[in-house]
Amino acid sequence: MEAQVRLVEGDTDEQPEGLGSFASRSAQVDGAMLQHAATRLIEEARTRAANLWDLPVDEIEWSDGAVHPAHDGSAATGLGDLVKSTGPLRVEERYEASMAFPFGAHAAVAEVDPELGTVNVLRLVAVDDCGVVLNPMVVRGQAFGSAVQGIGQALYEGMTFDDAGVPQLANGFLDYLLPTFTEVPPIDIKDTRTPGPGTPLGAKGAGESGCIGTPAAIVNAVADALRIADPGLLQMPLTPDSVWRAAQAPKHEEGVR
Repeated sequence: MEAQVRLVEGDTDEQPEGLGSFASRSAQVDGAMLQHAATRLIEEARTRAANLWDLPVDEIEWSDGAVHPAHDGSAATGLGDLVKSTGPLRVEERYEASMAFPFGAHAAVAEVDPELGTVNVLRLVAVDDCGVVLNPMVVRGQAFGSAVQGIGQALYEGMTFDDAGVPQLANGFLDYLLPTFTEVPPIDIKDTRTPGPGTPLGAKGAGESGCIGTPAAIVNAVADALRIADPGLLQMPLTPDSVWRAAQAPKHEEGVR
């Protein structure tokens, strides 16, 4: 079937309107649109076949890329032959889908040296719900990659500004730090699957989960380890200097949280 599908993209003659890929639209909106378009094509193919064979539409079935009379799979006709007999098969329709938003829970175990201000993330657990999973390998990779990005947000990545508010751009990765393999702890990726209610496909966004949950989990773990009375002293990125200064601040009284 892959050889029978031709993807046309970036052609304004074929698709005069487009919003782009953002805000987790690819699977839940575009995917649902493709599902809807395929369903409409199947309906049109069944109608064409019914007219061709002088049968009611409800007696035409679709399976394995072909149409055939009910209870007679041997008379199946592929789309190519149907098009040759009845003309180009095309449907046009505007499709709109409502958005659905994923949810989940992230937890982090961190070790803090209060004398040096260093933070060592020992373990991350990310449990996310992105609805119906279309490609488990891709979704797992997105969850893992965004969790690593979340580590960078929490501990390393920061942009400084001068007194005039002008960004002081880093000259390279020696100035703008990113987590490397050495800084990435074991990450347990889990999921729950609650179908999104906005489309028949039931998919939600998956790519940003770790960027949202992981930084908060790491900062909370550091605040818990230091037992500081004012967690607001910890501002990302948690550089050794900022962690050391927070470690010198007043602590929670014993037994009071």
